[in-house]
Amino acid sequence: MNWNKLYNGTEKIYDCLRLNSAVILGTLLGFGIFGLAPSLQAAHHVAKAIHRQQGMNLYSNFFSYYRKHFISSNRIFLAIVVLYGLPMLAVQQLFLPHLGTAALLVFLLSQGAMVATVNTLFAMYEFYELPIRSYFPSALKFLTYNPFGCLLALLWLGICSTVSYMLPGLLPFLSIGVWVYGNMGLYLKYFEDNEEKLKGAQLKNDTEMA
Repeated sequence: MNWNKLYNGTEKIYDCLRLNSAVILGTLLGFGIFGLAPSLQAAHHVAKAIHRQQGMNLYSNFFSYYRKHFISSNRIFLAIVVLYGLPMLAVQQLFLPHLGTAALLVFLLSQGAMVATVNTLFAMYEFYELPIRSYFPSALKFLTYNPFGCLLALLWLGICSTVSYMLPGLLPFLSIGVWVYGNMGLYLKYFEDNEEKLKGAQLKNDTEMA
């Protein structure tokens, strides 16, 4: 038996358990709707530190970041809910039964693109410093730049959601933490690879100009 792999595996599960509990507690502290976005954002921040093996106190780091980014996280999330989520909900409730095949396909694709964009946005907020209004269009643009990577991240969300639906007892303890940990790990690699490509292109351009 490889004890190092066993230890690393149990340590990751323990980190996901703590991430999960922090998200739930943060969401409750923000009365649900106002606590969800900063909780998920703080969880991605902590997950990034875990992936980079940066020593920290998980809960202290989480709630410090939660307080600092409470307003900015809600500004982004609530704007998406108001400008896109509510209209899509209205379409779903009022018009979905009457949509034709083509319109239904467009609606489903738009829903998938929306979820993928928000999925990307949480991780992007941790890697790039942008004006608040720029995160959503930048995350949407990244879908066209790396569609397969974003699809893989969306698939990971789908797997976590499906398992949680089949085993609802996991949701209060593990599901959210596992999703956040995996999501941040995927996008961290995508963004780091993207930076390497940009640096390589800039270096090539500088060499040609010289």
